[in-house]
Amino acid sequence: MFRRSTPHYGIAPEPTTPYQRAAQAWDDRIGSARVQARNWRLMAFGSLLLSAGFAAALVWQSAHGTVVPWVVQIDQLGQAQAVAPAVRDFQPSDPQIAWYLALSGILFVTGALGVLVRRSPLIILLSVEIMLNAANLLLIAFARLHGGEDGQIFAISVMAVAASEVVVGLGLIVAMSRKRIELDVDKLSRLRG
Repeated sequence: MFRRSTPHYGIAPEPTTPYQRAAQAWDDRIGSARVQARNWRLMAFGSLLLSAGFAAALVWQSAHGTVVPWVVQIDQLGQAQAVAPAVRDFQPSDPQIAWYLALSGILFVTGALGVLVRRSPLIILLSVEIMLNAANLLLIAFARLHGGEDGQIFAISVMAVAASEVVVGLGLIVAMSRKRIELDVDKLSRLRG
C-alpha cells in the first residue's frame, strides 16, 4: 500500500550480459546519472541566478536607502555623551577603527588556528568561514573609514563566494561519509568513487 513507485528514466534495451544486468539494476536503484546531473546543474545555476538577483537588489537598496544611522558616543563608564544622526561625511577616529582591526585580527587568527590544528573537514570548513567573516569585517570598516561603498559591495561578493564554498564543502563531506571514508584530512589522499 505504501510502496514507493519505481522511477523509470527511459526505455532501455533488454540486458543480455551480466554487466548490462548489473548496470540496469544500478540504474533502477539510483537513477540515471545524466538526469541527476542535469537536475543538479539546473539547481546550481538557479541558485547562482537567485544569489545574483539578491546581490543586485541589495546593492540597489543600499544605493537608494533612506535609513539614517545614529552615532552614540560614550565615555569610559558607558554613559552616553553625545547622540546625533550620522552625517555622510562622518569620519571614524583611529581608535574606533582600531577596535574593528583588533576584532578582525582575533577572528582571523582563530580561523587560521582552526585550519592548522584541527583534522575534521567540517571544523576546517567552519574555520575558513570565520576567516572570511574577519575579512568582511575589515572590508566594511575600511569602507566606512574612507567614505565609500566599495568595501561593502566587495563584502557582499565575498559572502556569495563563501556560500558556494559551503555548498561544495558540505557536499564533499556528505559524499565522504556516505562512502564510509574516515573524516580525517591527514588520511585523505584522493577523492575517487
